[in-house]
Amino acid sequence: MNDIFQFKSIVLNHVMKIPLLTEYPTFGIQLERQIVFELIKDYYLKSEHNSKTTIYKHCEGAENDEVIKRYSRYLKYADYYRTINNEFLKEYAGADVPELTRPPMTKLEDHFKGVYLSEYQFLQLDCICDIPLLRDIISKRITSVKKISNTQLQDMLDKYRYTLLEEKAKRTNDKAYLMWTFNFFSLESRYQVLSVYKLASLLSKYNNCKSHEKFSDEEKAEMLKLFATFVVDERFIIENTLLPIRLEMIGLLRPGNVTSKMQQYTELLQLKTIIKHNLSLRSDINELLSSLTLPEMCKFIDEEYNLSELLEPKFKWSSKKELFVRELYDTILKDYPAPPIK
Repeated sequence: MNDIFQFKSIVLNHVMKIPLLTEYPTFGIQLERQIVFELIKDYYLKSEHNSKTTIYKHCEGAENDEVIKRYSRYLKYADYYRTINNEFLKEYAGADVPELTRPPMTKLEDHFKGVYLSEYQFLQLDCICDIPLLRDIISKRITSVKKISNTQLQDMLDKYRYTLLEEKAKRTNDKAYLMWTFNFFSLESRYQVLSVYKLASLLSKYNNCKSHEKFSDEEKAEMLKLFATFVVDERFIIENTLLPIRLEMIGLLRPGNVTSKMQQYTELLQLKTIIKHNLSLRSDINELLSSLTLPEMCKFIDEEYNLSELLEPKFKWSSKKELFVRELYDTILKDYPAPPIK
């Protein structure tokens, strides 16, 4: 039995004990793959493969200071919601997540040394630099048709998809491919572009003048639970990362079943967090993770957790879909203060 097969078997054994999944076996397989992927991602990004450096060192050899200035400017965008999420967790859970906290830059020598970022974090920063949609989500410009027309909105979402697919095509070795996958996963966990588009498509199908069935305001409010970045329960801080499951759940929503489907989604999210947490503490799991080769990790992603497939369908636009994209982001971002970023 090879290491990846043994690893998957242990995770699947835990997942298939869940009563809920006897009714929904396809979610069981997806949940197993989700947990395996997240454990691989967390292990890899915390390992020696991912040393950190400053913006200045990262940009050594740049022809001018513009690259350094660009990184420094967009680091503010990257940090904006990190800070808000950390403040939320401190207030509601008394927790301080190290991954969301930048070191204080209070001393002169701190500014001289700069903020240390990993290669993975620089990859995320590149996306904010290169994809205007992400900055316009952070700044809330996406919610206003006066600031961004419907045609511009369509073009921006298309560019998001195109840029990510273009970057994937450049990742010709195992390490680069893993980093691309982890980065895309984090972008969708944070900015939720595909999920917002898919739900907007569903709303435009039902909540139009020709449809006899419509989602009620209460159901629309219930759907927004799909987009919570963090959920706090009695035992865990739950990060909302069920990307393939979330997209499939949106496809199952119909007027009249939203409450039951959202309960299922919340339960799956809680179960994923508990199982992943428990497995991450096991020495045999950590030994298996440490023995996995990069080709084995890539093979698992290619065959069982291929996120790039989610980007393959082109965005299709129809009446009111742009309106629902704006409304969803407006509601998702409504409790966030406007960022003091220009």
